[in-house]
Amino acid sequence: MNCGTDYKRRHGRMAPRIAGLVLMVACFFSGLQTVRALQSVPGGSGPGNTDRTATVGYPCTYLELVLPAPEVVPLQLPDRSQPVTVRIDRVSKHGSDFRYDLQVTGLEAGKFNVSDFLVTGDGQPHPGLPPIWLEVQSLLPPGQVEPHPTTAVETGRGGYYLPALVAGGVIWLTGLMSILFTRRFRTLRPGSSRSTLTLAERIRPMLVRASLGNLDSATAAGLERTLTSFWRRRLRLEHLSPEVLISTLRKHEEAGPLLNQLEAWLHRPEPDEVPDLEQLLRPYQEYSDLGI
Repeated sequence: MNCGTDYKRRHGRMAPRIAGLVLMVACFFSGLQTVRALQSVPGGSGPGNTDRTATVGYPCTYLELVLPAPEVVPLQLPDRSQPVTVRIDRVSKHGSDFRYDLQVTGLEAGKFNVSDFLVTGDGQPHPGLPPIWLEVQSLLPPGQVEPHPTTAVETGRGGYYLPALVAGGVIWLTGLMSILFTRRFRTLRPGSSRSTLTLAERIRPMLVRASLGNLDSATAAGLERTLTSFWRRRLRLEHLSPEVLISTLRKHEEAGPLLNQLEAWLHRPEPDEVPDLEQLLRPYQEYSDLGI
């Protein structure tokens, strides 16, 4: 019983609060609709009053303004000399008529009929628009000196700007290309000097070491592979197996002397006589790589 009594008391206290909150929300939305309705009536003095007052440069808004069909669009003069500009923010159907939200800005002081700046879709004046008066007031006192209107002046061919721009671009590109090619040349220069060495000059130091018995096994194996690959490509013996290729090259008139002598240096460090190294290297003088 006590729990039920406490629940009823708490529920009875919350009910007035909820009712008050609902009333506040309803009042808020009602006031919002009232404000919108007042804004939709220019001047705020009744649905038939479309007279508005604004200052130069400040937009004036017409909300929910109903105008007869056909649909209208803002007038756009080619020279933009119109004293009033109109922007349509929203348009919707209202029975056989149209409902508009307009934003009108006066560019000079005076009293203007906004309907004069609305035309049909094909650019013709609308014959059935009611007058929509806007009085534009100036914040500046009378007698202010206005600036002179600007006039277009013929500037000729642009003076020296375009030739100077082209010349600067050419100079910039020339400098860029010189920097790129200079770096490329410096980068390739060491490699290019190595590539000009003949095969004889490349293998000569290894052969000298081999003749003195100072050539290690790894370098010796690489030297043998170099000579074998060179003669295999030059004589077009790619179809032969390694065993047959070695046997064939040792019997060859040009390839055999150096291959046999290298084998003798590697396996017989103390030969009976010293061969002519230049004579052995003569077949390799004209080649700078392993090709032919």
